[in-house]
Amino acid sequence: SGYISLWAKTDTTTTNRAYFASFIDSDNLLSLFYGHSANELKLSYRGGGLAKTVSTTDVIEGDGEWHHIVATADTTAGTLDYYLDGVLDASYTGLTSGRMDNYTQILDIAKYSTTYTNTKMRDVKIYKTTLTAAQVDLLYKGQWNGSPTHWWLFNEGTGDTVVDIGVGDS
Repeated sequence: SGYISLWAKTDTTTTNRAYFASFIDSDNLLSLFYGHSANELKLSYRGGGLAKTVSTTDVIEGDGEWHHIVATADTTAGTLDYYLDGVLDASYTGLTSGRMDNYTQILDIAKYSTTYTNTKMRDVKIYKTTLTAAQVDLLYKGQWNGSPTHWWLFNEGTGDTVVDIGVGDS
């Protein structure tokens, strides 16, 4: 269980791009992609087996706006939920295992393999807990942060290293 939260401003692109990808191995992964040709945001989550996918066709490319994207996984309720700008937008039922904060081996933010995302990102957070819809709304409004396991502000200015100010695996 857990969730990821991020703010993204996606410039016009001509190809598919990843916002976030984290892998332990091919059976344990979490990724958030933007599919250019279908204007599709796709969240894939695999916790020890078959991928669970939530997708939606929200047009956020090239609109000049910052968008808040949240994905929650609740293995007790069996749901994988996707929120855009504080509102539940898509849901998957049937999730049975895994943790969103457990992906410590490889972490690509705005990059997947050798493909980079034409986007600006900020305030990327990963949590061990699953949020309620009311908590997602507060997070969207900037009225709550919780205690993220990992938190990257992306305010370093230059370079390719960002500082994790999260509380760690406590």
